[in-house]
Amino acid sequence: MKFVLFPAIGVDTISARLQMPAGSSLEHTESVSEQIETLITEVVGEDLESVTSNVGKYFTHVARFTIELSPSSERSQTSKALLKQLKARAGEITLAEKLKFSIRRPGPPQGEDVEINLVGSDNIQRQSAANQLEQILSSIDGLDNVNRDDEPGKARIEVVLDFEKMARLEIDFPVVNQYLKTAFTGIDVTDMRDGQNDVNFRIYFGDGQHSQDFIQSLKVNNKKGHLIPISQFSIIRQIEGEPDFNHFNGQRSTLVSGSVDDEITTVGSVMDEALERLDLSSNFPNIRVIGEGGAKETTQSMDSFKRAFVMAIFGIFLLLVLLFNSYTQPLLVLSAIPFSVIGVIWAFFLHGETLSFFAILGTLALVGVIVNDSLVLVSHLNYLKEKVLDATASAHEFIIKGAKDRLRAVVLTTLTTLAGVIPLAYGIGGTDYILQPMALSLGYGLIFGTVMTLVLLPCLYLINYDFVNWVKRFTK
Repeated sequence: MKFVLFPAIGVDTISARLQMPAGSSLEHTESVSEQIETLITEVVGEDLESVTSNVGKYFTHVARFTIELSPSSERSQTSKALLKQLKARAGEITLAEKLKFSIRRPGPPQGEDVEINLVGSDNIQRQSAANQLEQILSSIDGLDNVNRDDEPGKARIEVVLDFEKMARLEIDFPVVNQYLKTAFTGIDVTDMRDGQNDVNFRIYFGDGQHSQDFIQSLKVNNKKGHLIPISQFSIIRQIEGEPDFNHFNGQRSTLVSGSVDDEITTVGSVMDEALERLDLSSNFPNIRVIGEGGAKETTQSMDSFKRAFVMAIFGIFLLLVLLFNSYTQPLLVLSAIPFSVIGVIWAFFLHGETLSFFAILGTLALVGVIVNDSLVLVSHLNYLKEKVLDATASAHEFIIKGAKDRLRAVVLTTLTTLAGVIPLAYGIGGTDYILQPMALSLGYGLIFGTVMTLVLLPCLYLINYDFVNWVKRFTK
């Protein structure tokens, strides 16, 4: 069975990220963002509540979008269907270098679905490993929005000065520095008092685009007051932007991430396949990998569940030992648990659902309910064995009588619980996509477990009864 920590079902928010070529102006990025907003409006239609654009918050060539959808109970299309349509039409924005749409999963923040952090001081091996990993993730079916955190930053213009020519032309470096500063960042020339605040006035050269052509046409005053073109004593070149330098515990790192389509694959499957094909130990021995994001959260959640499950079983066993004054009969009661889990697995398989964190929580809650049914039956069988039947009665007789006596109690306990969880499992009266898997696992696990309790538990009780009597005879 596939396991997804928090399935992207019933989500009301879709995110988008636009990346323009490095060095794109804020105005150009904004104009393309308007085209994307128009595309979103056309695709989502009446299911759209709002679109929020954030252009140039960190880089002038990057924009982010938050698409708020109508509540899932009122939408004509699911968020998954809308996401597929948006991805299919993303290619219509031809000016965009990258345009990615994704869904933020419900539950606590967990980063991207797949986050693989490559850590190592060997820059060449780390870059090679990141390049290969990016190709591997891009080739995996069901994984998209592959991204890296070491993409080049904004390109910059560098003015290389020839100080010998500057000396012959009688141009001072502070003057050139002042001109370039005015062209790029501007200089404060004065200020005025506006109420209780000082308002600064800043002067810029040019039209604010600061292109390479504008700098080449810039003229600088020398000591004699003559205007000298800056191109006569300098070389202007464009340098590719440097990526962000990321570190993990003091070592350089590169993070490669992606989004998983739950209908095709899972986070665990993607991680296993990617790391197997990457084969760090053979190809990049100086690089180590650290799983982050959804994969890390899934592992931690499953580890927590295993500890909670073991503690619950151990606690129930101790209580039953005190109740029955026996070490074997508590095992009879606990034997119903694995049979109820079979019902959970088949229920999710037949409904076409993936196991999730809340389904696991429902299974943990199921343990207490199914133990209650078994406890009712075993307690009554013990009562009949010691108080009701005479010594001449066979074990088959009192076990059959006990099962018949407690049939109604066990069935009613199951039916009353089902009456509370089945409407939630099928959205009768309203759908809650978060709690629905919990109700589904609890309901069907209880149905299957109850049938097994009524059929198998009397058989197991008889086996235990014969085994205990055999041990007593053997030890005499």
